[in-house]
Amino acid sequence: MKRIKALSIVLPIFLILASCSKNKNGWDNYNIKGEVKTIRESSYNAVERFGKVEKGDEARRGKTLNFDSNGKLTEEDIYIGVSLSAKVIHHYDEQNKGIESLIYNASGSLDSKAIYHYDNKNNNLDVIYYNSDGDFDYKFSYKYNDKGFNTEEYLYVDEVNYSYKITYKYDNKGKRIEKVKYKPSTSFQIRETYVNDDKGNNIQTFMYDSDGICFAKFTYKYEYDEKDNWIKQITYKDKKPVELTEREIEYYN
Repeated sequence: MKRIKALSIVLPIFLILASCSKNKNGWDNYNIKGEVKTIRESSYNAVERFGKVEKGDEARRGKTLNFDSNGKLTEEDIYIGVSLSAKVIHHYDEQNKGIESLIYNASGSLDSKAIYHYDNKNNNLDVIYYNSDGDFDYKFSYKYNDKGFNTEEYLYVDEVNYSYKITYKYDNKGKRIEKVKYKPSTSFQIRETYVNDDKGNNIQTFMYDSDGICFAKFTYKYEYDEKDNWIKQITYKDKKPVELTEREIEYYN
């Protein structure tokens, strides 16, 4: 379980390769318009001065995402503060399906390897993670609806018993609107609901406990470039600004 916590900064990013619709490429999964080559993203504590939200002095975390000219996510650099924490390299087959991800630590040594498996409909069935010695570490498995959207996710820390289950729901545009996490006993643990704008970006997240009480509300405000991709995101928790994220986007043309 310690390794899962250590990789928590990496997993949410490259699991997008596995858990979204099989008909989407990397640009689609990140809700990107146009032919994007690179995204450099940095997140800071949000500071409110004289009624204006500004970024704090030091970055909390960051990432650089590199895409090929067909929209496939090929490489990621993950940062804690301004220091490189991990590098992820993604490989694909001739059908543009992700087949493996190699995760390197800050010193450049291989830390772990993820292998992707598919069914006969090209849905990703699971992603199995191996440590640097090639031993089983943990795996995620997935189930899909008839439209090809991921509706269930399981984390296994051994090859038999899962640690948690997550279910997802989508709107009629294929945007995720609900996430519910369950304990292994199938008891409800936490629920999140999402509101998206007409550009497909998440603008509100509501978090509920097992009693159905909303204990946190997040609101997101954006600034966009000329291609309608966001370049600044301000996150508010219960109306208080808590994080400011900036993006630099480089296009192929």
